[in-house]
Amino acid sequence: MNNNIKIGLTTVVVILTVLLNGCETTELDVLDDPNNVNPEEANPDFLINQIQLDFNSFIGQVNGIAMDYSRMTHLFGEYFFDPAGLNTAWRLAYADVFEDTILLESVAEEREFYTHAGAGQVMRAYTLVTLVDLFGKVPFSEANDVSILNPKVDEGEDVYAGAMVTLDEAISNLSIENAPPIQEDLYFGDNSRQNWLKLANSLKLKMLVQTRLVNEEASRDGINDLLNEPDLLIENENEDFAFQYLTVSTPNDSRHPSFVANYNNGSTSFMSNNYMNILKSSDDPRLRYYFYRQRTLDPPNNDLPCIDLELELCYIGDGYYGRDHGDGSFTTNGMFNRNTTWGAYPVGGRFDDNSADRTNPEDGGQGEGIRPLLLSSFVEFMKAEAALTLGTVGNAREYLENGIRKSIDKVIPFGDLNENSDTDFTPSQDEIDNFVNTILNEYDDPANSEIEKLDIIITQYHIALWGNGIEAYNNYRRTGLPSAIQGTQVILSTGAFPRVLQYPARTVTLNNNISQQNITNQVFWDNNDENFID
Repeated sequence: MNNNIKIGLTTVVVILTVLLNGCETTELDVLDDPNNVNPEEANPDFLINQIQLDFNSFIGQVNGIAMDYSRMTHLFGEYFFDPAGLNTAWRLAYADVFEDTILLESVAEEREFYTHAGAGQVMRAYTLVTLVDLFGKVPFSEANDVSILNPKVDEGEDVYAGAMVTLDEAISNLSIENAPPIQEDLYFGDNSRQNWLKLANSLKLKMLVQTRLVNEEASRDGINDLLNEPDLLIENENEDFAFQYLTVSTPNDSRHPSFVANYNNGSTSFMSNNYMNILKSSDDPRLRYYFYRQRTLDPPNNDLPCIDLELELCYIGDGYYGRDHGDGSFTTNGMFNRNTTWGAYPVGGRFDDNSADRTNPEDGGQGEGIRPLLLSSFVEFMKAEAALTLGTVGNAREYLENGIRKSIDKVIPFGDLNENSDTDFTPSQDEIDNFVNTILNEYDDPANSEIEKLDIIITQYHIALWGNGIEAYNNYRRTGLPSAIQGTQVILSTGAFPRVLQYPARTVTLNNNISQQNITNQVFWDNNDENFID
């Protein structure tokens, strides 16, 4: 086990702690050698904060790719991602999250910091599951063993099983009531032990739904075990697992990265026409919260190179100016001033009240957004899918309605960050009810097959996931839904749809036991046909 923590990382945590609560710390003063921290000297609160930061950074490194692949954001040109771009994600997982949680466990066992250890174990399990979901086979049994320089990859189902064991250990630690609390919890705030406990069980639910195609009976039994026990799962907004960003821009920028990229000097990226159209075509009350239009008028034709490309959507109207899936055309003619960009949710941007101004750093919530990881609405959609396809406890229709309403309830308060917005555009309760009832009426149509009902569930889950591309990518590979997702006929330089990501370039170069894989390989839980999706 490697117990080294670099002084730079420790300093980042000290700074963040000061920014969050205004307190001073003298922890570094008592360390004999802060570059070589041993368990006797390590501060559990510093360790858990660093793990929380590194876990969020790891998710951020891979989330953008998944959002492109799942048509949430605009994929530029083709299905290609330079494997060198994944080097940082791999390091964050193996050298940071895993190493520090191992150290934290030894510290916690000695000093009885069981809540810290349990929270770290949940993040380690979450990281393991995410690695499998994205890469398939990954190092596990030989990982983080300093005596093994070239750890082998393990089968994805074995890593999932290991993550389940880690979650059981986390649940055991988090069930100890009198352990010291986490002082600065960057996800749940104060008194977070119960929230981490619910997250551990909700992550189990996610894994069981994810593997339902390859182990139906085990998934059904495991999900029923969770649903038959009250208060095990994330149920409301106060229990949502989401990283909270701040408005501080200096000396360390704590704002949501997508806000920084699109509000500092104009918007730098296009939104997905397909994703915007799914919301716009159904009068979804979340539309003005998800997207901000810098221009409400139709763009001139010279800003629409897609007109000559015979693409499916090109421009969906009313100023919603984005790009089709795979459209590699580009124009700089006022692009940053006119394209639609991220709105109030989840990045802390601007609510769209038809003001149509260019974005700037003082807009909206000024970057005080969230990274949505596992929300109460997500849990409802997972329960709905399980009830429909596996016959688990509960009613799929009720879970569907709960998921939609919880998502809307999560999103609308972000409009309050825009103090000067025109509230006439805030959806009324009647408008929300009509929207939900329209979806439920469609679900109730007796002519609908199970797959058509599942399409409705996954479509609404897809919408609720805005900001979380990883679960959308997982859902698409598992179910082939939403059916409204834009296909490859619009891609200019097409290629096979990536069922997995390629391994990081540095890992392939340095590890003799890892060879680069083909993107058409499939994760163990994806037993669908080779050409199931495109």
